[in-house]
Amino acid sequence: MSRKIDVWLNADGGNDIYATIEVEDDATNEVIEKEAKQAIFNYVDWGWVEQEQAYEN
Repeated sequence: MSRKIDVWLNADGGNDIYATIEVEDDATNEVIEKEAKQAIFNYVDWGWVEQEQAYEN
């Protein structure tokens, strides 16, 4: 059997992300946290650029 876990990312801009994962019945909190992070990170893209470069492009 498995358990269904709802996970979310609360973004400041209001673009919250929600997902549901399934874990084994005996999954530890550490396993759940790892799988929850991975599920959310599948929806997240981020990066960076120096300001001078951003204005040149």
